[in-house]
Amino acid sequence: MHDLFSYSDEPATRDDRTGKRSIRSKQIMCKSALSNSRLPGLDYSLNPYEGCEHGCVYCYAPHVLRVSPSEWGKWVNAKVNMPSLLSKELKYKEGVVGVGTVTDPYQPAESSMSLTRKCLARLLKSKLHVSILTKSDLVLRDVPMLVGSSKVEVGVTVTIRDDNLAAVFEPFAPPPSRRLLALAEMNAKGIETYVLLGPLIPLATDRELDRLISDIAETGTRRIMVDRLRLRPGMLDKIHRMNMFRDDRVREQFDTMVLSPSYFNTLELKVRDLAENAGLTLESAF
Repeated sequence: MHDLFSYSDEPATRDDRTGKRSIRSKQIMCKSALSNSRLPGLDYSLNPYEGCEHGCVYCYAPHVLRVSPSEWGKWVNAKVNMPSLLSKELKYKEGVVGVGTVTDPYQPAESSMSLTRKCLARLLKSKLHVSILTKSDLVLRDVPMLVGSSKVEVGVTVTIRDDNLAAVFEPFAPPPSRRLLALAEMNAKGIETYVLLGPLIPLATDRELDRLISDIAETGTRRIMVDRLRLRPGMLDKIHRMNMFRDDRVREQFDTMVLSPSYFNTLELKVRDLAENAGLTLESAF
């Protein structure tokens, strides 16, 4: 890894609010809580926050929401009236709601605002099934609410095995090692889980891939959803501006791979073989 990317061997501070980062935040009012979803397997989406503090360089949300990719990760808006709106909207709703489709519902702001928690309390009393997706072990705070419910699944995104390499692409998200520990704890409590292995990042996800799949299996999670890195306008330029590559040769290699369907096809086949050998079920995310 040292021969490809520029990063520190010292553990990075990714998820605290000690003043080392300046995040613009404000409280806003939203017009509705639930939105119709076009994602496979989801009827509705619920996102208690706008923006995301994790600052993942590959995030597709700025493209979906039509906001500046260069500003993404620097601000977050909390939809403070969402729990009360949700109570009014749930009466006639059935199906599956995805919590955290364009922003992480357990980003640092949630530790103080608890909007996701308040929404979950209402969702669990409704007819809706709930599918949560997060990169944060803060979800463990709400495990007592989730235990025993047959209507809930929790997906945890794990993209790269090595914590410090992951910090290159996910600079302010909790490290993968903590996410895997969270999966193990949820599985031990009988909560249904899955891993979103994605996006598959050239020269990064494929490092220690066999050990990553083994680590996932050891948590007790039995299902993996996989997705490749899909470039959005401005995304590759943003990656280049971060100067994460050791030299131009590595950058050119990355560019070639990320634009190559055959590279991803081969990598996905490798993931499938490793998953099957580990007793895991593999699904395509999209």
